[in-house]
Amino acid sequence: MNPILIPDWIKDLKASEDLARAKADNAAQQQRIAELTVRDEGPEFVRQLVKELAFNTDSLTEIGLNGSTIANKCETPPPERFWRVEVSFRAAFPRMTYTNLFYAPGDSAIRCHPMEGPAFDLPLCVRPEGGGIGAILESSTTPATAEQAAQFVVQRMVRIIRPKVFVSPHYS
Repeated sequence: MNPILIPDWIKDLKASEDLARAKADNAAQQQRIAELTVRDEGPEFVRQLVKELAFNTDSLTEIGLNGSTIANKCETPPPERFWRVEVSFRAAFPRMTYTNLFYAPGDSAIRCHPMEGPAFDLPLCVRPEGGGIGAILESSTTPATAEQAAQFVVQRMVRIIRPKVFVSPHYS
Protein backbone atom coordinates (compact mmCIF):
# COMPACT_ATOMS: atom_id res chain seq x y z
CA MET A 1 0.00 0.00 0.00
CA ASN A 2 1.15 3.52 -0.68
CA PRO A 3 2.48 5.07 2.58
CA ILE A 4 0.70 8.34 1.82
CA LEU A 5 -2.66 6.59 1.95
CA ILE A 6 -2.08 5.02 5.42
CA PRO A 7 -3.95 6.97 8.13
CA ASP A 8 -1.80 8.74 10.73
CA TRP A 9 -3.29 6.82 13.64
CA ILE A 10 -2.21 3.53 12.04
CA LYS A 11 1.30 4.92 11.44
CA ASP A 12 1.44 6.05 15.09
CA LEU A 13 0.26 2.66 16.33
CA LYS A 14 2.85 0.86 14.19
CA ALA A 15 5.61 3.21 15.37
CA SER A 16 4.58 2.63 18.98
CA GLU A 17 4.66 -1.16 18.49
CA ASP A 18 8.05 -0.95 16.75
CA LEU A 19 9.43 1.14 19.64
CA ALA A 20 8.08 -1.32 22.23
CA ARG A 21 9.62 -4.24 20.30
CA ALA A 22 12.98 -2.43 20.08
CA LYS A 23 12.91 -1.71 23.84
CA ALA A 24 12.14 -5.36 24.61
CA ASP A 25 14.95 -6.51 22.31
CA ASN A 26 17.34 -4.06 23.97
CA ALA A 27 16.33 -5.24 27.46
CA ALA A 28 16.86 -8.88 26.43
CA GLN A 29 20.25 -8.00 24.98
CA GLN A 30 21.25 -6.10 28.17
CA GLN A 31 20.16 -9.11 30.28
CA ARG A 32 22.25 -11.45 28.13
CA ILE A 33 25.27 -9.15 28.46
CA ALA A 34 24.80 -9.08 32.24
CA GLU A 35 24.59 -12.90 32.37
CA LEU A 36 27.78 -13.22 30.33
CA THR A 37 29.52 -10.65 32.52
CA VAL A 38 28.56 -12.56 35.69
CA ARG A 39 29.74 -15.81 34.13
CA ASP A 40 33.06 -14.33 32.99
CA GLU A 41 33.84 -12.18 36.04
CA GLY A 42 32.35 -14.49 38.68
CA PRO A 43 35.55 -16.49 39.32
CA GLU A 44 37.55 -13.29 39.92
CA PHE A 45 34.87 -11.95 42.28
CA VAL A 46 34.92 -15.23 44.23
CA ARG A 47 38.74 -15.18 44.37
CA GLN A 48 38.58 -11.67 45.83
CA LEU A 49 35.79 -12.69 48.22
CA VAL A 50 37.88 -15.58 49.58
CA LYS A 51 40.83 -13.21 50.01
CA GLU A 52 38.61 -10.75 51.92
CA LEU A 53 37.14 -13.57 54.03
CA ALA A 54 40.70 -14.53 55.04
CA PHE A 55 41.49 -10.89 55.95
CA ASN A 56 38.37 -10.82 58.13
CA THR A 57 38.92 -14.17 59.85
CA ASP A 58 42.65 -13.55 60.39
CA SER A 59 41.80 -10.28 62.16
CA LEU A 60 39.33 -11.80 64.63
CA THR A 61 42.06 -12.18 67.27
CA GLU A 62 41.70 -8.41 67.79
CA ILE A 63 38.31 -9.05 69.40
CA GLY A 64 39.21 -12.26 71.22
CA LEU A 65 37.99 -14.73 68.61
CA ASN A 66 39.71 -17.12 66.25
CA GLY A 67 38.86 -17.64 62.64
CA SER A 68 40.01 -19.20 59.43
CA THR A 69 39.11 -19.42 55.78
CA ILE A 70 40.06 -22.73 54.25
CA ALA A 71 39.80 -23.95 50.67
CA ASN A 72 38.73 -27.56 51.03
CA LYS A 73 39.11 -30.38 48.63
CA CYS A 74 35.93 -32.17 49.53
CA GLU A 75 33.95 -34.32 47.19
CA THR A 76 32.15 -31.63 45.24
CA PRO A 77 31.74 -32.43 41.57
CA PRO A 78 34.25 -30.56 39.39
CA PRO A 79 34.47 -27.69 38.68
CA GLU A 80 32.65 -26.71 41.91
CA ARG A 81 34.87 -25.27 44.65
CA PHE A 82 34.29 -25.36 48.38
CA TRP A 83 35.51 -23.08 51.19
CA ARG A 84 34.87 -23.24 54.91
CA VAL A 85 34.86 -20.07 56.99
CA GLU A 86 35.16 -20.79 60.72
CA VAL A 87 34.80 -18.55 63.75
CA SER A 88 35.47 -19.80 67.26
CA PHE A 89 35.75 -18.64 70.85
CA ARG A 90 38.08 -20.64 73.05
CA ALA A 91 37.27 -20.44 76.73
CA ALA A 92 35.83 -22.56 79.52
CA PHE A 93 32.70 -22.82 77.39
CA PRO A 94 34.09 -22.81 73.84
CA ARG A 95 31.88 -22.04 70.89
CA MET A 96 32.40 -22.54 67.18
CA THR A 97 30.45 -21.97 64.01
CA TYR A 98 31.16 -22.16 60.32
CA THR A 99 29.74 -21.34 56.93
CA ASN A 100 30.48 -23.51 53.90
CA LEU A 101 30.59 -21.68 50.57
CA PHE A 102 30.16 -23.40 47.20
CA TYR A 103 30.78 -21.95 43.75
CA ALA A 104 31.37 -23.32 40.27
CA PRO A 105 32.63 -21.02 37.50
CA GLY A 106 29.66 -19.79 35.51
CA ASP A 107 27.19 -20.03 38.42
CA SER A 108 25.04 -17.00 39.08
CA ALA A 109 25.30 -17.31 42.88
CA ILE A 110 27.56 -18.42 45.70
CA ARG A 111 25.75 -21.00 47.85
CA CYS A 112 26.24 -20.56 51.60
CA HIS A 113 25.47 -23.27 54.15
CA PRO A 114 25.91 -22.03 57.73
CA MET A 115 26.12 -24.30 60.75
CA GLU A 116 23.19 -22.37 62.27
CA GLY A 117 20.19 -21.28 60.31
CA PRO A 118 19.02 -21.94 56.79
CA ALA A 119 21.21 -22.01 53.73
CA PHE A 120 21.29 -18.84 51.66
CA ASP A 121 22.65 -17.63 48.35
CA LEU A 122 24.75 -14.63 47.46
CA PRO A 123 23.40 -13.93 43.95
CA LEU A 124 25.94 -12.35 41.62
CA CYS A 125 24.95 -9.45 39.39
CA VAL A 126 26.39 -6.53 37.47
CA ARG A 127 27.08 -3.45 39.58
CA PRO A 128 25.11 -0.52 38.09
CA GLU A 129 27.95 1.97 38.49
CA GLY A 130 30.11 -0.08 36.14
CA GLY A 131 32.38 -1.52 38.83
CA GLY A 132 32.27 -5.11 37.63
CA ILE A 133 30.03 -7.51 39.48
CA GLY A 134 28.80 -7.74 43.05
CA ALA A 135 26.72 -9.93 45.33
CA ILE A 136 23.25 -9.25 46.66
CA LEU A 137 23.15 -9.48 50.47
CA GLU A 138 19.87 -10.55 52.11
CA SER A 139 17.07 -8.21 51.04
CA SER A 140 19.34 -5.50 49.61
CA THR A 141 19.00 -4.50 46.00
CA THR A 142 22.41 -2.84 45.75
CA PRO A 143 25.20 -5.24 44.78
CA ALA A 144 27.92 -5.48 47.44
CA THR A 145 31.64 -5.57 46.76
CA ALA A 146 33.69 -8.65 47.67
CA GLU A 147 34.85 -6.79 50.78
CA GLN A 148 31.27 -6.04 51.87
CA ALA A 149 30.14 -9.62 51.16
CA ALA A 150 33.02 -11.01 53.24
CA GLN A 151 32.12 -8.69 56.10
CA PHE A 152 28.49 -9.82 55.89
CA VAL A 153 29.43 -13.52 56.11
CA VAL A 154 31.94 -13.14 58.97
CA GLN A 155 29.89 -10.62 61.00
CA ARG A 156 26.93 -12.98 60.91
CA MET A 157 29.04 -15.67 62.55
CA VAL A 158 30.64 -13.27 65.04
CA ARG A 159 27.17 -12.24 66.28
CA ILE A 160 26.45 -15.92 66.99
CA ILE A 161 29.76 -16.71 68.73
CA ARG A 162 30.92 -13.58 70.48
CA PRO A 163 30.24 -13.63 74.20
CA LYS A 164 27.89 -11.02 75.48
CA VAL A 165 29.91 -8.54 77.50
CA PHE A 166 28.16 -6.96 80.46
CA VAL A 167 29.40 -3.52 81.36
CA SER A 168 28.13 -2.20 84.66
CA PRO A 169 27.15 1.46 84.67
CA HIS A 170 29.28 3.87 86.69
CA TYR A 171 27.43 6.05 89.12
CA SER A 172 29.09 9.16 90.47
